[in-house]
Amino acid sequence: MANAPEIISEDFDLRDAILAHAKALRTILGSNNELVIQNTSEKYPVRMSIIQLEQVLSALASNAHDAMPDGGTFSIHFETLTMDEDKAKRVTLWKGPHVLMTVQDTGVGMSEAVLKNVFEPFFTTKPGRTGLGTASVYGIIKCSAGEIVCSSVVGAGTEFKIYFPLRPWAGS
Repeated sequence: MANAPEIISEDFDLRDAILAHAKALRTILGSNNELVIQNTSEKYPVRMSIIQLEQVLSALASNAHDAMPDGGTFSIHFETLTMDEDKAKRVTLWKGPHVLMTVQDTGVGMSEAVLKNVFEPFFTTKPGRTGLGTASVYGIIKCSAGEIVCSSVVGAGTEFKIYFPLRPWAGS
């Protein structure tokens, strides 16, 4: 049996990586949907696999595409924050500086019953399909020392809050 390829984590600017992947996201979202990337004036250094970041974004964009059949907006927003001990406990992170990447869509949203299973492997609301997208997203984020929280309102869309520890930045 062949060995699985090694996942290589590296330090990179989250903003630059997402901007570089924007064309692929627009393709996944389709021509009916708009991609909005906000707060791109700062650098957000993180450590993870760029390929896995692209998998996360692609899975979330694919789900958003399906949730917005009549068109809508898929947005990515960044902000930095410092986790004090209380905040860190609530989202199971370390104290200190983090970047919060909020990914939202204006789609059909999810019921509470669907939302409670959103990260379960093989769970899907799509007949004849296997649901691994959000389970994979969850695993990638957790393996990258991050945290992900999902909220949704039927008829108003879905929001994923993804936290990554900020890395010391050696770049310019």
